[in-house]
Amino acid sequence: MSHYYDYHMSTVLDQPIGLIGFFGCEAAQVGYHIASLTGLPFASVDRLVEHSMGCSVAELTASRGIKAYRERLKACLDTELISPPFGILALPPDALMGADAGTRTGTMTLVYLRMDLFDAYRALRRQLRADPKRYLPHLAEPPQRPADLAQALRERETGFGSAQLICDVKGRHPAAVAQQIIETLALM
Repeated sequence: MSHYYDYHMSTVLDQPIGLIGFFGCEAAQVGYHIASLTGLPFASVDRLVEHSMGCSVAELTASRGIKAYRERLKACLDTELISPPFGILALPPDALMGADAGTRTGTMTLVYLRMDLFDAYRALRRQLRADPKRYLPHLAEPPQRPADLAQALRERETGFGSAQLICDVKGRHPAAVAQQIIETLALM
């Protein structure tokens, strides 16, 4: 009876599925739903960064800067892209920035959770109302209007544009987005 109660995936992937989008797209929640419905492993790459550094992303960027965060992010992502069993990865918006981002997109099925600038702004403002001291390491300062996010979106569009699947998330519950991804990628 050894290993009788061990976890067994109901689906096996050849490469990980990366969920990425702009601030407020709820990639982690979508990933949790996909994982719960398919039995695939799930990881938030930001949580992996925090575990590897022994501090939160906010503490890391405050003490060592955004560059140190991005370097650690790349290292954690690179490890996950070659470490089976492959599963669902919730990627932060910064994950595919930089010249070497293209090398990572070929090693995963990338899903872009698309939302417009106004919806991203509303999601961030909602998060800041819930937690006024929330630290936003990816932004120099909290946005005061949707246009304040335009430059940040432009900096990340190249990575988002390399996705094999684009899902519009506007006004949709993460469970509905997850179901669309499961059906589109034939995961069940």
